[in-house]
Amino acid sequence: MTERRALPVIAAAVLLLAGIAFAIVHERWGVPIGRPFIGTAISTPGFGLQLGAMVLGVLAINLVPLALARHVLIAEGLVCLLGFGVTGAACLAVVLVWWAVLDARWLGRGRFALALAVLGGVEATALCADLAPIGLLFVMLFGVRMVVLAYDRWQHAPAPTPLGDVLAYLLPAPLVMFPPYLTFIPLFGSFAQAFTPGLTRARLLRIARHVALAGVFGGLRLVLVYTGAPTMYGRFLGMVLEFAAFAHLVLPLLLLHGIDLAPPLDRPLLATRYVELWQRYASHQKDAQVFLFYTPALLRLRRLNRYVAITLATLWTLVIGSTLLHLVARYCFAPDAGIAIGRMIAANGIMGTILAFDLCIDEYRRRSGAPPRSPARIALGWAVTMTLAASVALL
Repeated sequence: MTERRALPVIAAAVLLLAGIAFAIVHERWGVPIGRPFIGTAISTPGFGLQLGAMVLGVLAINLVPLALARHVLIAEGLVCLLGFGVTGAACLAVVLVWWAVLDARWLGRGRFALALAVLGGVEATALCADLAPIGLLFVMLFGVRMVVLAYDRWQHAPAPTPLGDVLAYLLPAPLVMFPPYLTFIPLFGSFAQAFTPGLTRARLLRIARHVALAGVFGGLRLVLVYTGAPTMYGRFLGMVLEFAAFAHLVLPLLLLHGIDLAPPLDRPLLATRYVELWQRYASHQKDAQVFLFYTPALLRLRRLNRYVAITLATLWTLVIGSTLLHLVARYCFAPDAGIAIGRMIAANGIMGTILAFDLCIDEYRRRSGAPPRSPARIALGWAVTMTLAASVALL
């Protein structure tokens, strides 16, 4: 057996064994499959269906000709979505209706308003106890990526939106089994270039590295949980560790499917300025905010004073844009939605103000040719950045 065929078989076998091991842990110790509070709980048969589809999908995607690989990716994602049962089928129906509206170019720009109304209808299910589980799963899986996709289509209004492109973007199995929320938000326009099927030894080494990091960060998170009530800094550290463990768990699954996305974090605890933390932590969310809000606002405000434009664009991005993305993604389904939204607006206002100040400093240093910061200023910047981040995380 050639290496090209052997590596996918080995990877699929390891994936199957890992899934069976988790199923045993689930049955013996009651470890839940999915998270009920974010709408992703799934039955044991549903998980078995998803696991089987993923194992076969990894095999097929890396063995079939490239022209067929995307079709396999979509088929696998559809099976994994239907693993959620009637709720998954309802989510698929909404995706198809939304795509049909978005691609109805004979409606002109009005189709974007109708597509927004479809998403609004999904959000409105939060008001109905019977429909809320469908709406919550839908927005956790697709909400933010659909907003990104729709804005991309707004920029390319005359161009068609093939259903295959939409499903390949929304339905990769790892992003169905592990709802991306605000962790993985690839941009629609560049997603096709990220799909490069084929397992090599170098890619397997990257996969093993991500798996090891997921274990390390997950283990440290458990240690933090069992050492008692955390301090303000401990809570922030716990958030970062949980985010890192999730990211490094999903990244190897994406790589197994030939999807090579940039990690959504890059050593955020080493950030020495708040703007640097914004770029290092939840960077997919940052990229989406820049794409949807910051760049358009900065272009619209380009005739104003540069510092005023940066400040207004940043506040628009954080206070309005980030709040809207979080509302779409989950917060309108929170049991204490009013309190949660109020805290989120306060946190985004504080972060927006800090970030605007930092970006203006960057602009000033660039214009004035300021020298690099001294080691003492870097150390002070790290302490201030971590304190600010930990304080905001309390909200």
